[in-house]
Amino acid sequence: MRYLGRKILLLQGPMGPFFWWLSRALQRRGATVHKINFNFGDLLFYPFKSLLYRKSLLDWPLQFEQILQEYSIQEIVLFGDCRAYHQAAIKVANRLGIRVLVFEEGYLRPHWVTLEEGGVNGNSRLSNSPDFYLNQPPAPQPEPESFPHSFGRMALFSTLYSLAEACGSPLFPNYSHHRGLNPWYEIFVWLRSALRRRRHTVNSKQVKKRCKGALAKNYFLLPLQVRNDSQIRHHSPFQNIDSLLETVLESFAAEAPKELFLVIKHHPMDRGYSDYSKQIKSISRTLGLYDRVIYTWDSHLPTILNNALGVVTANSTVGLQALYHRIPVKVLGKAIYDIPGLTSADELAQFWVNPTPPDSFLYQKFREYLLATNQANTSFAYPPTEALLEHWGGMQRESGRTIVTAEHVERPFSSPA
Repeated sequence: MRYLGRKILLLQGPMGPFFWWLSRALQRRGATVHKINFNFGDLLFYPFKSLLYRKSLLDWPLQFEQILQEYSIQEIVLFGDCRAYHQAAIKVANRLGIRVLVFEEGYLRPHWVTLEEGGVNGNSRLSNSPDFYLNQPPAPQPEPESFPHSFGRMALFSTLYSLAEACGSPLFPNYSHHRGLNPWYEIFVWLRSALRRRRHTVNSKQVKKRCKGALAKNYFLLPLQVRNDSQIRHHSPFQNIDSLLETVLESFAAEAPKELFLVIKHHPMDRGYSDYSKQIKSISRTLGLYDRVIYTWDSHLPTILNNALGVVTANSTVGLQALYHRIPVKVLGKAIYDIPGLTSADELAQFWVNPTPPDSFLYQKFREYLLATNQANTSFAYPPTEALLEHWGGMQRESGRTIVTAEHVERPFSSPA
């Protein structure tokens, strides 16, 4: 009965039918659900009883406000708060006092997704005060349901979405996606991703073996993010992954002890899109690092995390996994886990020399709080679980007060100097 009478508006969701499944589940629990589709890809996966927005982004705020008023919307739900349409919608909703819930990939992976009020990642309202988390009462640690590997399903959803968006573009002439969506390129990318994974299998196994053996505790890890990650574009001082690589490699060459190595791990979801091997080789040769930099594609992440001296990241969620393994972390952008006592407050130059492990008890309290307030045990590749719906219902009871804290302050970018 928690949803009875609630009037909910869905904007863009993950590629695929997740928002369609979610709508059906909410309606069965008494909510009234509306959906706005912005392109034919949205329409493909949510084909019935939806509103179509065909005007320009410039007209969107006024049109959106009219929709909110016409349907008496109480909650807005969207995936990714950095898309242009979503950014504009959030501004309108905030002005009108309408609640915004944001889905995103889970802070704690795998088997979790994020559902947070107001914003996620660099836009999150989570506190960055250690005392806030240390003073929280103990919270239960749920055992998550696991989900089958979803690579194939998400590849299919992405391909179908791209094809539909391209074929139906005459119906939505003013729409511009937040990233390129050429359907034939998307098909090529997913095929190339599978081929690259096979091609680099031997290298990945060799790197894993070296990290467990001769290199153990003699290297730092730089996990790369996807090339068009909004975390990089909106919540870091870097224009792209290329500039991140240049900054970190130059600092490592100048400041890191000469006997140490740097392992750079490719992001698995970026495998088909990007290949930084030539750039890494070129910069490494120029800086005299050629024999100290190792670029790997699919090495087992827990293994190379466990044996690293430390992790350097813009704001990847790998940083949270590193904290779980008590590995020192240096954040160069904005991240929800960039909290005194968890991550290094030193400049990057000092971090290479003196990486400080996180406070284990503080991490445990922080993790408990995430699980209690904004992590839901579900997968975007499958219908929403009861755990997600219960989490959402709990957020309704609290009306977001548990995650909007007075201690929250704007997180600045860290200086890589």
